[in-house]
Amino acid sequence: MVLNEATRPSLLARIAQTPGNTETSAIVRIGQEENAFGLWVSYQWGGSPCSGLGLHESPISVRKFDPGPTLLRHLTRRPAKDTHPKPLVFTREMSYVSPFLNPGQYVTNLNNLSSESIAIDEAVARAIREARDFSNKYSSDFSHVTGLKDALEQFEPIPKMLPHPSQPVFLSLINDVESQQDAKDVITEFQSFLSEEHPTGKYQLDGTPGPKKAFGEIEALADKESKHVADALQDSNDWHKAIAELKQNLPSVQSGVRQIADASEKYATKLG
Repeated sequence: MVLNEATRPSLLARIAQTPGNTETSAIVRIGQEENAFGLWVSYQWGGSPCSGLGLHESPISVRKFDPGPTLLRHLTRRPAKDTHPKPLVFTREMSYVSPFLNPGQYVTNLNNLSSESIAIDEAVARAIREARDFSNKYSSDFSHVTGLKDALEQFEPIPKMLPHPSQPVFLSLINDVESQQDAKDVITEFQSFLSEEHPTGKYQLDGTPGPKKAFGEIEALADKESKHVADALQDSNDWHKAIAELKQNLPSVQSGVRQIADASEKYATKLG
């Protein structure tokens, strides 16, 4: 059984059904089917609720398990060659993976978007020149020219909405936390960032769904990372531990932000 929220009801049922000595116990499979044999966690019934699992805190141990006849019904596969258990640490960090650790797809999206949007930009500019020539010759309706001019101007705000390469400095606030008050200040900064209106909401980009989608995705990444930082500090009773966990992947996260920011700057430069 893979240990997660979805399997909790089944786990509780197994706790009720599994025989024990003086306490009810349950043997729970950890990991994927193909390599989980022999790696088990024994949860002893009794104690206060475990915050992450809704089970119990009293003794949790990871050990190599040599099954007896009574528990053969739990086994579905033969053991792998290496069944030595690896240390497991149940923390909120295990369930969070920063999207900036894998920025490749977003950089690729921006690079592909660049040539597409530049082509649209050039086509609109060419159409405007042709419409102006037409209007000058016949002194007729300027509404077509006005409409095309508006279409071109919608590209102008795009460089303003792009993530600036200095944005990783914002994340480096994590390195400056030296007290409980510093941690509270960082929470305030990131929550303030989350409450601000997003650039894609300030400009009319419905006519260019490609850029709108690409920048919307990048904004969502920044929101996710900011919320994680604020929540990690706010939910922890030990700011030292929370900061240490946030720092573990910080250089890689900042590197991912820079890659996306550089691709955005490249896009803005090509747009002129």
